[in-house]
Amino acid sequence: MTNSKIKAYTRPAFLTCVTLLMLACVSKGVVFKWIIKVTRKAPIALQKSFDEIDAQELAPYKVINKTKIANKEVLEALGTEDYIQWLLEDTEVDEKSPVRICSLFITYYGKSDRVPHVPDECFIGSGYDKIAARHNFLNIEGQANPIEMRLLVFRNSNSDAWSSDPDFSRMYFFNVNNDYKCTRTGVRRVLGKNLRGKHSFFSKVEWEFFGRGFGGRSRPSDEQNIAASEKLMSKILPLLENEHWPNLDEIESDENTEPNINDKSKKE
Repeated sequence: MTNSKIKAYTRPAFLTCVTLLMLACVSKGVVFKWIIKVTRKAPIALQKSFDEIDAQELAPYKVINKTKIANKEVLEALGTEDYIQWLLEDTEVDEKSPVRICSLFITYYGKSDRVPHVPDECFIGSGYDKIAARHNFLNIEGQANPIEMRLLVFRNSNSDAWSSDPDFSRMYFFNVNNDYKCTRTGVRRVLGKNLRGKHSFFSKVEWEFFGRGFGGRSRPSDEQNIAASEKLMSKILPLLENEHWPNLDEIESDENTEPNINDKSKKE
């Protein structure tokens, strides 16, 4: 090798580039390990199963039916066994009211590695047409801030002008790490912000009101849906928050609290 070639390899610019490349290779592995560490969360269970929700606390709502998913493929696609499908009846409203009956579907995911299911896609995939989608805020008793919900209106693609109930509404929002969001993007943003936490979870609350009208079901107006939703959630959310959903702040605080060495020595 000639002296000119040796000098080329020993020039400061060349050595600087080599050093930077080596540092990039080393730091790349460190960064990847850090990303995996902060995004991989430990599972976190419900305080109590949804099946243990005290139905008496939901009055004036009466649970008239509880359904479990029997199809294993459907349950596997759902991605969780922590769920309830209940049919509720509001005993305070008129028997012909379009908000007399409520279909309530709550799911829970104690790990953040699942993609949130949303009715926007699930119903369209089942052959329904989405004819309206909007966001509304619920002012719920006991909540410091309004909760944003997503309200959808679907139509059976096989229905015709003679159908008595061609349209139906579906509403939902998520509790994600004890915060409320109503979109899949909102859920991902909250999960992505939890870099230091050991756990993450999300739970979807989904529901639909309808009445037993003449010849079929009757669909409420948006105003009726919102008012009935505020009433229902003022009953169900306190139970979920206080007795069923994890309190992430308390759990993380307890896990990060180290025992006092002096107190330990005194006990010994």
